[in-house]
Amino acid sequence: MALLLHGSWKGADRMNTPGVVLNLDFFDWVRHRFTQHGANPTESEFCDFIAHVASQGFDTVHFRTSGIGKVRYPSKVMTPFDNEYRLDSNSMGQLIHQWNPLAVAVDACKRNGLGVLVWITLFDSYCIGLEDAFFAKRPDLLMRSRDGKHAMRGVPCYACEDTRNYRIREAEEGSGYGADGIFYSMHSHTCCNRMTGDPEGNDVFGFNPEIVEAFRQQHGIDILTDDFDRFDLYKLQGDFLTGYLHEVKNLLATRGQTLHATFAWEKDGDVHGTGRTMVNIGYAQGREAYPYDHMVGIHFDCETWVREGIVDDFSAQEDFTDEIAKVKKKSGGGKFYVWIYCGFDAATIKELQATIASIIEQVRQDGLSGCIFHEAMSFEVFPDMWQLINDRKE
Repeated sequence: MALLLHGSWKGADRMNTPGVVLNLDFFDWVRHRFTQHGANPTESEFCDFIAHVASQGFDTVHFRTSGIGKVRYPSKVMTPFDNEYRLDSNSMGQLIHQWNPLAVAVDACKRNGLGVLVWITLFDSYCIGLEDAFFAKRPDLLMRSRDGKHAMRGVPCYACEDTRNYRIREAEEGSGYGADGIFYSMHSHTCCNRMTGDPEGNDVFGFNPEIVEAFRQQHGIDILTDDFDRFDLYKLQGDFLTGYLHEVKNLLATRGQTLHATFAWEKDGDVHGTGRTMVNIGYAQGREAYPYDHMVGIHFDCETWVREGIVDDFSAQEDFTDEIAKVKKKSGGGKFYVWIYCGFDAATIKELQATIASIIEQVRQDGLSGCIFHEAMSFEVFPDMWQLINDRKE
């Protein structure tokens, strides 16, 4: 079993220098290569890319298997990618029948001394043309509206036993490829999913029977008919998520593997320094991705995750890294990373370079464990980014 090299850069002091991780969204990487060259990348070309990642100073790769509701490997549990409505994306369906991207990624990373995690999203199982077939057949497992008439596409309820069992099977399959562990992202594409007739407003989903009954037992309140504290509901949703993560942690521990997860928060009045470790997932109010209606809230109980050893590493996307440092301090320790969004076109990435360099320096100053760069395609479209990483090795 290859060991993760968190906390080290190539040739640097492991105790004092932050680690550097690359998010590899294989779907985006393949789509970009296909656009550039008119053909799918070969297995050999992909292995060459992984070797290049290692040579540039990265120590770990997060290999994204989730393609919203379809996965990028020939899964026997999940829904493998076949095609979607963006026709220029459909070469992926052919590729995963020619070679197994997850198997090749794990092997290539190990041969190049890189840690590798299977990157899975937990609240992102639907977009038009990219729907998870399991949840399409079992919409009762998705977050339900208060009136019981609607399901929130793509956002499963982890209070439901069948949801947990399905996701456990995914974790078993993914970890069985021999990666160092699993990286759970809480990000979601729900902004794409509103349809005519969906309820509008905030806190309108999350009323599954299991949640309703658990809330009644804890607080003596029927949330279908009576007023209640929405933060109590967020916490209850989070408790079930924590229980699921505990199940996965136990599975991975038997295999000598680790569990990593993102967390997020909303800010009171969007004021810096007033964050709560929770996430509100919702549909966009209009065509643009923001602002969201916050349609279901889930508390990410990082303190419990650290205290009980459920999650080994944490990460959050935040331009002010002291926010993450505060969560680390409040949690009493743990390994915390900053997720750095790099952009998807050369102009944007070039504009963000100074910000990225500043965030890297903040990570050092705040004593965080390292940086996660989102994503590999950014380095493809703007190769100067490789030098930015190399500069940080000195």
